[in-house]
Amino acid sequence: MNKSEPISQLIRYSAVGMPIAFVGLPLYIHAPDFYATHTGLSLGLMGIILLGLRMVDAIQDPIIGMLSDKYHSKRPVVMVVASIFLVLGFVMLFVPPQHYTPLWFAGCMFVTTTCFSILTINLHSTGATAAKTYHDKTLFASWREAFAIVGLLLAVVLPTVLSQAMPLQEAFLLIGAIIALLFIPSLLLHVRWFLKQDFHFQQLIQKAFQLPPMSPRTKGLYALYGLVMVSSSLSAVVVLFYIRQKIDAEDLAGLFLGFYFLSAIAGMALWHRVSKRASKEKAWLMAMIIGVLSFMWATFLGPNDLYVYGIICVISGIAFGADLVMPHSILADHIAEKQQQALATTYYGLLAFIAKLAFALASVMAFGVLDAVGFSANGQNTSTAIITLGVVYAGVPCLLKLIASAVLWFQMKRYTTGEIYEKSLSTTTIRSHHHV
Repeated sequence: MNKSEPISQLIRYSAVGMPIAFVGLPLYIHAPDFYATHTGLSLGLMGIILLGLRMVDAIQDPIIGMLSDKYHSKRPVVMVVASIFLVLGFVMLFVPPQHYTPLWFAGCMFVTTTCFSILTINLHSTGATAAKTYHDKTLFASWREAFAIVGLLLAVVLPTVLSQAMPLQEAFLLIGAIIALLFIPSLLLHVRWFLKQDFHFQQLIQKAFQLPPMSPRTKGLYALYGLVMVSSSLSAVVVLFYIRQKIDAEDLAGLFLGFYFLSAIAGMALWHRVSKRASKEKAWLMAMIIGVLSFMWATFLGPNDLYVYGIICVISGIAFGADLVMPHSILADHIAEKQQQALATTYYGLLAFIAKLAFALASVMAFGVLDAVGFSANGQNTSTAIITLGVVYAGVPCLLKLIASAVLWFQMKRYTTGEIYEKSLSTTTIRSHHHV
């Protein structure tokens, strides 16, 4: 990284993360709620559709990663084209026809999530290969996710604000236009940053389609990430149902989500500092434990517990900051350790697929269970349905996060810690400074 303008480079790299994340929240949270409440599409069927799309991703995402590695010089063009189709797919998603609603939902979700994957995979991999030192990798990830959180905050606030002045469908069409406007300057900044980087792909590109067997350490990271993402996704897919039905505060949904994501920004800075003093794995483990201890109480809340829920959103949001940064930064370390920078997009393609598969599995589980107990997204519910909603939203995710904490602890005992790994990178770091 150029020491004279480090912040400038970080902004140019990270800014495009804002509109990408802006699209992500409505896709994964608002779209299922919109189709359940406005079109009558059943929760069970939506879960099946989302799982089917992720099965397509099992083939698609690794191909996206490998092609992006092979044609790395075309990334600016690819990202511009993907952003155009992402906005178009997003707009079409929120104008469903009266007939063939399941097919429309499936088609629009396929277009938008495919373009979302293309953009996310390329953004993560370029950051991993541009960051030269152990802690620079966390810095790149932190800045990228900070801009992403800003995008998430916009996605949280705007639907709530705009829906007060216009129908929800029109609000999302306006949001689509805002996303398009945000893509223009952020992509220009990112392309300027990209063209000035020296990724040293020329010496490595012949290996682009020869992904060697992964180390047990990397496989363990993927398994751990999958557990964490299923836990987070379970809460995410039902959060609007929870706020509307469990604590009876639909008008405050934007406020609660805003608390959560603002706290995640603070959490990213906090865990970045902790990782410098300890290690990335230790910081992540601490965050998981804090997240469980704070979030588990959401299982038992009711309409009179709004202040308590606000506190839970803040503390669990701080913990969530580590989930946003540490897995990507740790994976970047694994890539650098094996000197597989030319395969970075392939590795991050698999990481993106795991995140989307986790969301699909969470959707099938959450929507299937709620459908089985007769839960209604916008109607009256039995006490059994409400209790089940609390368990799905917080109880099961906390159990999964506890399991993930145990897995991470055993991995830390088995594999080299971040401090030892950093020493092993010292020679590479010294060499890299001569190229910057």
